[in-house]
Amino acid sequence: MILDFDELEPGTEIATDLCIVGAGAAGIALARELAGGRLDVCVLESGGFEDDEATRELGRGEITGRPYQPLEETRMRAFGGSTNIWHGACTPLNALDFERRSWVPDSGWPITLQTLEPYYRRAQQVCSLGPYEYGEECWQRAGLEPPDLDPQKLVARFFRYSREPRFGTYYREELRRASNLRVFLHANATRLVPDAAGRRLDHVEVRSLQGGRGRVRARAFVLAAGGLENPRLLLDSAAREAPGLGNRNDLVGRYFMEHTYLQSGFLVPRSEEDARRLFLLMQSGSWTVGPGFRLAEPLQKQQRVLNSAIRLAEGTQLDSRAVVAALRIGAAIQQGTLPESFGTEAWTALGDIDDVFRAGYGAWRYDDWHHGEPRGLAVFAQTEQSPNPASRVHLLQERDALGMRRIALDWRLAELDRRSVRVMTERFAAEFARLDLGRVQLAEWIREEDGGWGENMGFGHHHCGTTRMAHSPASGVVNPDCRLHEVENLYLAGSSVFPTNGFANPTLTIVALALRLADHLGRTLG
Repeated sequence: MILDFDELEPGTEIATDLCIVGAGAAGIALARELAGGRLDVCVLESGGFEDDEATRELGRGEITGRPYQPLEETRMRAFGGSTNIWHGACTPLNALDFERRSWVPDSGWPITLQTLEPYYRRAQQVCSLGPYEYGEECWQRAGLEPPDLDPQKLVARFFRYSREPRFGTYYREELRRASNLRVFLHANATRLVPDAAGRRLDHVEVRSLQGGRGRVRARAFVLAAGGLENPRLLLDSAAREAPGLGNRNDLVGRYFMEHTYLQSGFLVPRSEEDARRLFLLMQSGSWTVGPGFRLAEPLQKQQRVLNSAIRLAEGTQLDSRAVVAALRIGAAIQQGTLPESFGTEAWTALGDIDDVFRAGYGAWRYDDWHHGEPRGLAVFAQTEQSPNPASRVHLLQERDALGMRRIALDWRLAELDRRSVRVMTERFAAEFARLDLGRVQLAEWIREEDGGWGENMGFGHHHCGTTRMAHSPASGVVNPDCRLHEVENLYLAGSSVFPTNGFANPTLTIVALALRLADHLGRTLG
């Protein structure tokens, strides 16, 4: 059933087997997996069925690191969470994402892809994604011949799009009908209170913006409130432990990771028609998919870079005059007829053109484009962020309307993050040139050596890593079962437990981990 917390008597105490804080992708996936079972389950949702300004304002915070969007705009506090504004893209993490990589500090999960694989397949159905297919079979199912990529350099990795991305709408009636399940709207978890020994969580204090107060006692608790609110709750529940609950090693809130979306180039395809048919959204069977191109694992290891992918989209070219000049210069170089007017002055105007750029444009003549400006596709790099303990969420002294301390985000990127974008884009350009699929003009900021990122950085609003998973409390907040190392009956769900975030959009992995946690809780709570 679905209830409104404001309709309860003030001071109500709710007793249950399992309390889930948050009704987004993780909380709903976990709750519906346990619906109809023996466990009594209670779900606390901060908002109602619709977004409202007062509830949204509870998530406001400060930005103290790299520029970022206002925090309250990067998440939705309503039933269904951010799936209410999710565009539905999904792809699993790769095997290498789970491994310890010597060139990526603090990398490695305490579980493997093989461990998560069966849950990915179950999550595929929860997310309404169709067949579990993410490779070249998507082209074949669409009736297209895949490009002959060198598997040691570039690998196709498709993104699938959910038919039912709004979990709060799609699964509402199912949760409403579940006899063992109570969902409370407008129920904000404001404090986690452990027992006298500090080894178990005793109860969660709950408040509403309308003045309602109460508490929930349970045998076990799951925080599924997202990568900003999960650490906020732990850090602000510090009555018995000064640094915050589960934070004896000062790891809660650290290792904040995002996915950056950067236009790193512009593709002038050999055939504009083929490019749009092969490289943009398509129907694979009756399902919508979109291709991406990731660095093959041998090349990642050789170049010592992060996992990343290129996706193509309709977009503006970087500088049409530079593209035209490069086409003409490249053709002249190939023919050995470089005129004086396209000498030093032209190269200087274009900047430091690297070998990939020269070789790519050297294969064509400007006349092939009928003396018009080249048309093509924007090249977007989507890359993981290297784990960085200095990139973090921390508390401010300012408090919100419910008395909780607000947070500040100190988001930081490293040189490895930037270099990975460059290597990914250059290798993509080289492989497409080798196959004569198109030529890529690199963004100017890619070639700069001053550490700049250009001005077109976008964000996935994928808040990862702030309560990371690890075998030991010295290197993580939760154990491989997603249980807080320091508290016996408190678990965390969502992307906050990711030790690394790959380039994959996180929702499929969030749901897979939630299903795995549901199995674990079903066994341990009996």
